[in-house]
Amino acid sequence: MEEYSGVEGGSTPTTITDLPLELLAEILKNVEWRDILRIRQACWWLNHASKARDTWVQVFSRLVWSSFENNLEPPRLERPIEMHTSSELEYIVLRWESAQLGFLRPGSLARERLISTPKSHEMHLVEGGRWLLVIESCTASVTYFDLEASIVTGRMLIPPVFSEGGLWASILMSVEMDYSSPTLSFKLALSVLRSSYNGEDGIELPASPPGGKITLWHKPIFKMQSTLLVAIFY
Repeated sequence: MEEYSGVEGGSTPTTITDLPLELLAEILKNVEWRDILRIRQACWWLNHASKARDTWVQVFSRLVWSSFENNLEPPRLERPIEMHTSSELEYIVLRWESAQLGFLRPGSLARERLISTPKSHEMHLVEGGRWLLVIESCTASVTYFDLEASIVTGRMLIPPVFSEGGLWASILMSVEMDYSSPTLSFKLALSVLRSSYNGEDGIELPASPPGGKITLWHKPIFKMQSTLLVAIFY
Protein backbone atom coordinates (compact mmCIF):
# COMPACT_ATOMS: atom_id res chain seq x y z
CA MET A 1 0.00 0.00 0.00
CA GLU A 2 1.36 3.40 -0.97
CA GLU A 3 1.67 5.85 1.91
CA TYR A 4 0.13 9.32 1.36
CA SER A 5 2.45 12.09 2.42
CA GLY A 6 0.12 15.03 1.78
CA VAL A 7 2.50 16.42 -0.82
CA GLU A 8 1.83 15.59 -4.45
CA GLY A 9 4.54 15.28 -7.02
CA GLY A 10 7.28 16.17 -4.56
CA SER A 11 6.16 19.82 -4.37
CA THR A 12 7.01 21.98 -1.36
CA PRO A 13 4.36 21.84 1.41
CA THR A 14 2.08 24.85 1.65
CA THR A 15 2.71 27.12 4.64
CA ILE A 16 0.73 29.99 6.10
CA THR A 17 2.90 32.49 4.25
CA ASP A 18 1.66 31.01 0.96
CA LEU A 19 -1.91 32.05 1.72
CA PRO A 20 -3.39 35.09 -0.03
CA LEU A 21 -3.26 38.35 1.88
CA GLU A 22 -7.07 38.51 2.09
CA LEU A 23 -7.23 35.08 3.72
CA LEU A 24 -4.47 35.92 6.18
CA ALA A 25 -6.27 39.11 7.16
CA GLU A 26 -9.46 37.09 7.70
CA ILE A 27 -7.58 34.71 10.03
CA LEU A 28 -6.00 37.58 11.96
CA LYS A 29 -9.43 39.06 12.66
CA ASN A 30 -9.82 36.35 15.30
CA VAL A 31 -6.42 36.92 16.92
CA GLU A 32 -5.84 39.06 20.01
CA TRP A 33 -3.82 42.25 19.63
CA ARG A 34 -0.79 40.91 21.54
CA ASP A 35 -0.55 37.91 19.22
CA ILE A 36 -0.91 40.12 16.15
CA LEU A 37 2.13 42.09 17.28
CA ARG A 38 4.07 38.83 17.77
CA ILE A 39 2.99 37.39 14.42
CA ARG A 40 4.13 40.46 12.49
CA GLN A 41 7.69 39.84 13.67
CA ALA A 42 7.86 36.47 11.89
CA CYS A 43 8.38 37.72 8.35
CA TRP A 44 7.65 40.52 5.93
CA TRP A 45 4.49 38.88 4.54
CA LEU A 46 2.91 38.40 7.96
CA ASN A 47 3.98 41.88 8.96
CA HIS A 48 2.14 43.21 5.92
CA ALA A 49 -0.94 41.08 6.62
CA SER A 50 -1.08 42.22 10.26
CA LYS A 51 -1.69 45.81 9.14
CA ALA A 52 -4.86 45.09 7.19
CA ARG A 53 -7.56 47.59 8.07
CA ASP A 54 -10.35 44.99 8.44
CA THR A 55 -8.25 43.23 11.06
CA TRP A 56 -7.95 46.30 13.26
CA VAL A 57 -11.60 47.20 12.79
CA GLN A 58 -12.44 43.81 14.27
CA VAL A 59 -9.89 44.18 17.09
CA PHE A 60 -11.30 47.60 17.96
CA SER A 61 -14.88 46.28 17.92
CA ARG A 62 -13.94 43.45 20.31
CA LEU A 63 -12.26 45.96 22.60
CA VAL A 64 -15.40 48.08 22.77
CA TRP A 65 -17.62 45.09 23.61
CA SER A 66 -15.12 43.81 26.16
CA SER A 67 -15.10 47.23 27.83
CA PHE A 68 -18.87 47.23 28.16
CA GLU A 69 -18.87 43.70 29.55
CA ASN A 70 -16.30 44.67 32.20
CA ASN A 71 -17.97 47.99 33.08
CA LEU A 72 -15.06 49.99 31.67
CA GLU A 73 -15.20 53.18 29.66
CA PRO A 74 -14.58 52.08 26.04
CA PRO A 75 -12.24 53.95 23.73
CA ARG A 76 -14.04 56.71 21.88
CA LEU A 77 -13.40 57.58 18.25
CA GLU A 78 -13.29 61.23 17.25
CA ARG A 79 -14.94 60.54 13.90
CA PRO A 80 -16.80 57.60 12.26
CA ILE A 81 -14.78 54.39 12.13
CA GLU A 82 -15.01 54.44 8.31
CA MET A 83 -12.80 57.53 8.32
CA HIS A 84 -9.99 55.89 10.32
CA THR A 85 -7.00 54.20 8.72
CA SER A 86 -5.57 50.89 9.88
CA SER A 87 -2.63 52.58 11.60
CA GLU A 88 -4.95 54.99 13.43
CA LEU A 89 -7.13 52.16 14.74
CA GLU A 90 -4.07 50.20 15.82
CA TYR A 91 -2.74 53.27 17.66
CA ILE A 92 -6.07 53.80 19.43
CA VAL A 93 -6.22 50.15 20.55
CA LEU A 94 -2.63 50.08 21.80
CA ARG A 95 -2.98 53.44 23.56
CA TRP A 96 -6.09 52.26 25.39
CA GLU A 97 -4.55 48.92 26.33
CA SER A 98 -1.36 50.56 27.60
CA ALA A 99 -3.43 52.92 29.74
CA GLN A 100 -5.31 49.98 31.25
CA LEU A 101 -2.03 48.21 32.05
CA GLY A 102 -0.78 51.39 33.69
CA PHE A 103 -3.87 51.60 35.91
CA LEU A 104 -3.34 48.01 37.05
CA ARG A 105 0.25 48.64 38.10
CA PRO A 106 0.46 50.86 41.20
CA GLY A 107 3.07 53.57 40.91
CA SER A 108 3.55 53.20 37.15
CA LEU A 109 2.42 55.60 34.45
CA ALA A 110 1.67 54.40 30.93
CA ARG A 111 2.25 57.93 29.61
CA GLU A 112 3.18 61.25 31.16
CA ARG A 113 2.92 64.71 29.59
CA LEU A 114 4.19 67.93 31.14
CA ILE A 115 2.26 71.03 30.08
CA SER A 116 2.35 74.69 31.00
CA THR A 117 -1.09 76.13 31.67
CA PRO A 118 -2.33 79.62 32.59
CA LYS A 119 -3.44 80.24 36.14
CA SER A 120 -6.20 77.70 36.08
CA HIS A 121 -9.46 77.61 37.99
CA GLU A 122 -10.69 74.23 36.74
CA MET A 123 -9.65 71.47 34.33
CA HIS A 124 -11.66 68.90 32.42
CA LEU A 125 -10.41 65.93 30.39
CA VAL A 126 -12.75 65.28 27.45
CA GLU A 127 -13.87 61.69 26.86
CA GLY A 128 -11.20 59.82 24.94
CA GLY A 129 -8.34 61.30 26.96
CA ARG A 130 -6.83 63.45 24.20
CA TRP A 131 -8.24 66.92 24.85
CA LEU A 132 -7.75 68.85 28.10
CA LEU A 133 -9.87 71.93 28.82
CA VAL A 134 -8.54 74.57 31.20
CA ILE A 135 -10.58 77.52 32.47
CA GLU A 136 -8.46 80.55 33.34
CA SER A 137 -9.12 81.97 36.78
CA CYS A 138 -8.84 85.71 35.96
CA THR A 139 -10.80 86.03 32.71
CA ALA A 140 -12.85 82.79 32.64
CA SER A 141 -11.50 82.06 29.16
CA VAL A 142 -11.14 78.40 28.20
CA THR A 143 -8.01 76.95 26.60
CA TYR A 144 -7.69 73.46 25.16
CA PHE A 145 -4.61 71.23 24.89
CA ASP A 146 -4.00 68.33 22.52
CA LEU A 147 -2.22 65.81 24.75
CA GLU A 148 -1.17 63.70 21.75
CA ALA A 149 0.72 66.51 20.03
CA SER A 150 4.52 66.25 19.96
CA ILE A 151 4.67 69.67 21.64
CA VAL A 152 1.66 70.39 23.84
CA THR A 153 0.58 74.01 23.61
CA GLY A 154 -2.72 75.63 24.49
CA ARG A 155 -5.18 77.20 22.05
CA MET A 156 -8.02 79.52 22.88
CA LEU A 157 -11.40 77.76 22.76
CA ILE A 158 -13.69 80.24 24.55
CA PRO A 159 -12.67 83.91 24.67
CA PRO A 160 -12.70 85.80 27.98
CA VAL A 161 -16.22 86.02 29.33
CA PHE A 162 -15.61 89.63 30.40
CA SER A 163 -13.09 91.86 28.69
CA GLU A 164 -12.13 93.70 31.84
CA GLY A 165 -10.27 92.18 34.76
CA GLY A 166 -11.80 91.73 38.16
CA LEU A 167 -12.60 89.37 40.95
CA TRP A 168 -15.01 86.50 40.45
CA ALA A 169 -17.04 85.04 43.27
CA SER A 170 -17.81 81.92 41.26
CA ILE A 171 -16.68 80.28 38.01
CA LEU A 172 -18.40 77.03 37.11
CA MET A 173 -17.85 74.88 34.02
CA SER A 174 -19.94 71.92 32.91
CA VAL A 175 -19.20 69.70 29.89
CA GLU A 176 -21.74 67.44 28.22
CA MET A 177 -20.79 65.09 25.38
CA ASP A 178 -22.87 65.33 22.21
CA TYR A 179 -23.37 61.67 21.37
CA SER A 180 -25.71 62.52 18.47
CA SER A 181 -22.81 64.02 16.52
CA PRO A 182 -20.88 61.74 14.10
CA THR A 183 -17.65 63.36 15.28
CA LEU A 184 -16.42 63.97 18.82
CA SER A 185 -18.33 67.04 20.01
CA PHE A 186 -19.43 68.48 23.30
CA LYS A 187 -21.45 71.30 24.82
CA LEU A 188 -19.77 73.50 27.39
CA ALA A 189 -21.61 75.72 29.85
CA LEU A 190 -19.91 78.53 31.78
CA SER A 191 -21.37 80.39 34.74
CA VAL A 192 -19.39 83.39 35.94
CA LEU A 193 -20.51 85.51 38.91
CA ARG A 194 -18.72 88.78 39.50
CA SER A 195 -17.58 89.60 43.03
CA SER A 196 -18.12 93.09 44.46
CA TYR A 197 -15.34 92.72 47.02
CA ASN A 198 -11.80 93.87 46.29
CA GLY A 199 -9.65 91.61 48.41
CA GLU A 200 -6.48 93.67 47.99
CA ASP A 201 -7.65 96.90 49.66
CA GLY A 202 -10.83 95.74 51.36
CA ILE A 203 -13.06 98.06 49.35
CA GLU A 204 -16.60 97.09 48.47
CA LEU A 205 -17.04 97.76 44.77
CA PRO A 206 -20.42 98.58 43.28
CA ALA A 207 -21.74 95.60 41.35
CA SER A 208 -21.57 96.85 37.78
CA PRO A 209 -24.29 95.14 35.78
CA PRO A 210 -24.39 92.49 34.65
CA GLY A 211 -23.35 90.77 37.85
CA GLY A 212 -22.99 87.43 36.17
CA LYS A 213 -23.15 85.60 32.87
CA ILE A 214 -24.02 82.09 31.74
CA THR A 215 -22.84 80.98 28.29
CA LEU A 216 -23.46 77.73 26.43
CA TRP A 217 -21.05 76.71 23.67
CA HIS A 218 -20.93 73.85 21.18
CA LYS A 219 -17.53 72.57 20.11
CA PRO A 220 -16.90 69.97 17.37
CA ILE A 221 -13.32 68.76 17.88
CA PHE A 222 -12.40 68.99 14.19
CA LYS A 223 -13.36 72.64 13.84
CA MET A 224 -11.00 75.31 15.07
CA GLN A 225 -13.81 77.41 16.50
CA SER A 226 -16.65 76.98 18.95
CA THR A 227 -20.23 78.16 18.45
CA LEU A 228 -21.97 80.29 21.05
CA LEU A 229 -25.45 78.86 21.47
CA VAL A 230 -26.84 81.16 24.16
CA ALA A 231 -25.69 83.85 26.61
CA ILE A 232 -27.72 84.77 29.69
CA PHE A 233 -26.89 87.78 31.86
CA TYR A 234 -28.07 88.09 35.43
